[in-house]
This record gives sequence, C-alpha cells and structure tokens, in this order.
Amino acid sequence: MAGANQGTRATWPMKAVRVADDDLILEVAAEKSRQAGEVGPDEIADDESTSGASGRRTLSFSQAYKMRHREPMVFTTWQTVLLAYQSLGIVYGDLGTSPLYVFSSLVLPDAGEADFLGVLSLILWTLTAMSLVKYVLIVLRADDHGEGGTFALYSLLRQHVSFKSDTPVPVARQASGASLGSHGERSGPPSRLHRWLEDSSVLQAAVTCFVLLGTCMMIGDGALTPAISGVAVIFVMLITTCLVSMVMDVIWRVNAEWIATFAVAFVSIEGVYGSALMNKFAEGGWVPFAIAALLLVPTLSWTYGRKLKARYEARHALDAAELGALAARRHAPGACVFLTDLVNGFPPIVRRYAEHTACLRELTLFVTVRELPVRSVLPEERFLVAREAPGVYRCVVRYGYMDKYDLVGDGFVGSAVAALKEAAESAEEAEAVDSALGDGYVVVFGRTILHMGGEHNWFKRFVINYLYRFLQKNFRSSVSMLKIDHAKTLQVGMLYEI
Repeated sequence: MAGANQGTRATWPMKAVRVADDDLILEVAAEKSRQAGEVGPDEIADDESTSGASGRRTLSFSQAYKMRHREPMVFTTWQTVLLAYQSLGIVYGDLGTSPLYVFSSLVLPDAGEADFLGVLSLILWTLTAMSLVKYVLIVLRADDHGEGGTFALYSLLRQHVSFKSDTPVPVARQASGASLGSHGERSGPPSRLHRWLEDSSVLQAAVTCFVLLGTCMMIGDGALTPAISGVAVIFVMLITTCLVSMVMDVIWRVNAEWIATFAVAFVSIEGVYGSALMNKFAEGGWVPFAIAALLLVPTLSWTYGRKLKARYEARHALDAAELGALAARRHAPGACVFLTDLVNGFPPIVRRYAEHTACLRELTLFVTVRELPVRSVLPEERFLVAREAPGVYRCVVRYGYMDKYDLVGDGFVGSAVAALKEAAESAEEAEAVDSALGDGYVVVFGRTILHMGGEHNWFKRFVINYLYRFLQKNFRSSVSMLKIDHAKTLQVGMLYEI
C-alpha cells in the first residue's frame, strides 16, 4: 500500500498463471526474505502445493478470499468488571423499564395479589429464559469478531456456506472459489442442512429475505413507541432463534437433539408472546410491518435490477482473446482504470470505450471493489492483483462490512498501482507500470440503463423501467464513494436491453 500503509505491507514477487477459464493462479516466491513474525500469503496455501525443487508455492485467486482464523479477544478480570458496569445503563434503560410498560398495560377484572404475583413471575422467568439463557449464554457466542445482531449471524453463515443466489449482499467467493470449503475453521463432512443450504438457491434467497425483514423491522423499531415496538421485537427474536439454530448446525456442529430443544423451546415462548400481541395489530401493531415493507420494496427492486445487470454483463463480457486483440492495438500514454463488478471476464464498456477511442492506454487496470461478508479485512490483505495480458491487470479491493473506505482519490489509484509493482515479474515491468501512472490516469465507469421489453409482464417492466431506474439515478456511485477527481473520470453510457 501507499502512504502510511507502505511500511506495513510485505512484498512477495508474484506470477499470474491462468490454468482455466475461471481460475487464476498467483505464484508466490517462497525464497523472498521477510521480517520475523510476518505472515505471507503463501503460508495459507496447502502444503501439498509446495514444489521442493523450485522453492515456489501456488495460491489460487479464489483461495486468497479465505479469511484467516482470528482468536476472540481475551479480557482481564478488571476489564470484564468494567464492561459489566458499563452495561448496567443498557440493562436499566431497556430491560429494567420494560416491566413498567407491562404492568401499566394489564387489564384484569378484579385483579388481586395473586394475579400481580403471577404476572411478576412471568416477567422474571421470561427475563431469565430469554435474556440470560438465550442471549447471554448462547446468542452472544455467535458473534462475528465482536459484532452481534441479525446481520452478524447472517455474516457467519455466509462465511461458512457458499451462497450462489442473487442477493443484495455480495458473495465472498466467485465461481473460481467453488471448491473453497469455508472462511473459518471446520472439520468433518458438512451437515445435511449445510448441503441443502448450499445446493438450494431458493433457500439461500429465502434466508436473505428473512434477514432483510428482521433488519428492516429493527430500523423501523427505532422510530416507534414502546407500546407498538413490542410487536417488532418479538418477530426479530423469532428470526434470531432461527438463525442461531442454523449456526448451531452449520458452524458449531451441535447435536441435532440439542438444536431441536433450543428451537422448539424458544419458538414456543416467542410464538406465544407474538400471538398475544396480535390483538394490537389493528391498534398500531401493523406499523412495523408497514415500515419493513416500505424498506423492502427498494431493496428487493435494487436486487432484481442488479441481478439482471450482472447476467447481461456475463453474457456480453469480453473474453481473453478479444481483450488481447484490443490490447494489441496502438497505446495512448498513461493509465486507464476500469471500475467493474466482474471478477471473471471483462465488462462490455471496454468494447464501447475502444470503439470511440480506437486504443487502450499503456496500462489498463480493472478494479473491483468487493465487500465481503466479514467484519473487517486486514490492510495488508486489502489488494489482490493479477496480470491478464501485456499491459492489462486486474485488482480486487476487499473491504469488510465494518471497514471504512480509507483509500480515496489519488491514494486509491496509487495504492492499487503499488500492489501491481509488487506483483511485477521483472524490474522492467514494474518500471513500465510506474511510468504509465506518471503520464496520468483516467478512471472509466459505466453508466448503464436497463430497459425491459414488452415480452415481459407489466410488473417486471415496472420494477426495472421505473423503480430500478429511479434508484439508479439517485444512488451513491462508486466515483463519489472513492472521491476521485471528476477531471480524471470518464463516464461511458450503455443501454442494456433485457
């Protein structure tokens, strides 16, 4: 990396070798000396991939997506006591005041001492079962490196299950990574639920929509009064129970009887409370569902449009032969950076760009910004680079869902080029890369418009031609997120006939 991260970045000469249409191998020199304690990417490759005579190891492009296992944080006794003290405010502000709303909402004819003691007993046992047993002892153990909640549980599943469905959350592995077992440590054959989840795109989409529903309800819960949000919280608890049950089976490998006991017990408790709250549906209990539906409409519309866009680009993508023919033309000085979602293949805007400019630059770099379903990506693991053709390179920039886009503007391009120089096969190639950047660069991104024809039904046409197009005109583009100087950007417009 450039700038402040330059000193922490290890350098390993790499050589890209294409062994299949959808796989790329980076050869990493094992003999390159490193400082003590540094961990190189060749150390996560299998031992069998080491060639004794040459002293080199091979690392697949998809294998590099495998996140290293990170040990949980260990706190001292005083740190634990301090954290417990800090949590008292949350307990008092939330759990401590909830019984007050329960007692004030009770309508019991001729209520006596026994009735109020019974209600108090239900409150105490509910807090014990839900707060202590379910959340403290079980759910809090299913954290994603300190992050909790519905989306963190979903992130854990995505790290251990190869999701192939078209979902709003970008997949962590591409087609070339189908053989990658998981992002975490796992032993033994996968469970039946695990195999079913990986083989069924319908089930994967259902789980994703389930998570989105819970997330949207929690967003709406923040704007509601406690009397109404009792409804939203109960349904989020049900969603959490289902996700934790899946985590127990897929990741923790808990015995099926224990999983069934956990699921049946807490679904029964939460189901009883949920059904008891349904009498408030007409009195305002419908509000969280309406808010969730309102938030789901743009989310699912955007997902459907992105899915069709990805399919179109995959069908019309340039192959290596066509790209090589374009690269063989005369070159203009400088570097050209294409922002694309494709990792396999090259976007159709390259063909449109070449038609209007009649040439490519000395250095052509395809950059894909990928958000992985993990909490954070280490700075030294941010970039994956590979050489596609003479003067043509690919770079994947990886972020976790809690990472900030700290590389912006010239720093972003400079860091990507620095990664290319480290992966150069020779000093001449590294010098050529540096020289091309010195002549200036331009960032090219596509401004695509999807249009669905009359052969599709009216609802799909409405979603694509109106809802998705409205969202596309108003969403935050990659250029604004990366804060690249507008004088160095070029927008290539294309119409995708779906």
